[in-house]
Amino acid sequence: MSMAGSRRFLSQKSSEDKARKCFNLWNKALATKKASVVTARYKYGNKYGVLLPTLSNKVRRTKEGLEDYFKYFLKNSPQGKITELYATQKAGYTFASGLYDFTLTTDGKQSLVPARFSYVFNKDCKIIQHHSSQMPEGN
Repeated sequence: MSMAGSRRFLSQKSSEDKARKCFNLWNKALATKKASVVTARYKYGNKYGVLLPTLSNKVRRTKEGLEDYFKYFLKNSPQGKITELYATQKAGYTFASGLYDFTLTTDGKQSLVPARFSYVFNKDCKIIQHHSSQMPEGN
């Protein structure tokens, strides 16, 4: 492998590692089942990131909008697992996209919801933008 190819591989791995770290912080926030804790992952400075959520048609970009969505979403005890990840870093931001599966639990029954995602994280793993949508073809 050439030096340029080696650097590209290390850079990609570093970006994927950072994206997984940021995603895991968000996923741990989901595990608390507290909308305010999850919403805090979207706060940077005095602003809130933009969420295009999996299970809602409304764009969420305020504290109130994010908390409203997560109060609903967290009722299903969601836990995500990345199954395919593509990431890059530039100017202090990590851009991540790919596929994840959500395990949702409703009335004691678990279901798997495959979805696709894109995130923009800042250097502190705060979410600047997040798009998530259920896979149109299911599994």
